[in-house]
Amino acid sequence: MKLSKKLLAAAAVLTAISATPSFALTTTIDFGLANNAGAPAIVFSQGGYNVTASALVTDNARTVIGSGLVTQTKHTTDVNGGGIGELNNAGDTSHDIDGAILRNDLVQLVFDKAVKLKSVRFARVDSNDFFDFYTVAGYQFSAATPFPLAEYIFGGGGIIGKVFGFGATLDTSDYKIRSVTVSAVPLPPAALLLVTGLFGIGALGRRKNKAV
Repeated sequence: MKLSKKLLAAAAVLTAISATPSFALTTTIDFGLANNAGAPAIVFSQGGYNVTASALVTDNARTVIGSGLVTQTKHTTDVNGGGIGELNNAGDTSHDIDGAILRNDLVQLVFDKAVKLKSVRFARVDSNDFFDFYTVAGYQFSAATPFPLAEYIFGGGGIIGKVFGFGATLDTSDYKIRSVTVSAVPLPPAALLLVTGLFGIGALGRRKNKAV
C-alpha cells in the first residue's frame, strides 16, 4: 500500500509539472553581468543553466568554416554596449559580431540541457543591423535585430534545442548579444506514461501479495 501511494504521488507531481505554464520557468541569462574577458570559449552559469559561448566564423554562403584566429570576448562597458562580441583580428577594437568578405562572425551558444529559446536581446544595434540565426542543423533564417528595442521574440512560443548561433549578415551587421530568455522544456508525455506504468506494476504486485 505504501509503495502504491508513493507512485501515485510521483505521478501527481509529474502531472502538475507538465501542466505548469512555461512562463513560470522562464529565465533570462544576462551576458553583461561578468567582468570583461576574452577567450575562444567562455562559460556562463546562471539561473540553473550552464552556457558555453564559442567564437566561430562563416563564409558568405553561411557555412561554418572554423574558428581560426577568432577570439571571443564579452564586454560590460555600459548597458547598451555590454554583452558577447567577437574579436577576429588584432585591429578589431569594437569586438562586435560583424561581417567581412568570406569571414563573418558567429557566436555559438551551447546549453548543458535542452531549453526553449524564447527571445534574444542585442546591444550596440542600429536600424541597419540584421542577424543570422543558426541551430545544430545550421543556418535557419535572417532577421532585423530590431531597433530600438533590440529584442527579437521567436515565434511559436520559442525554439527547442541545446545549440543556438547568432551570426553577422555579411557586412551589414555589428552588434553584441546582451541576453537570452529561455524556459525549461516540458516533460514529454512518455515520462507520465512511465510513472503510470510503474504505478500499475506496484498495484499488480500488491494484489498478488493479497492472493498469497
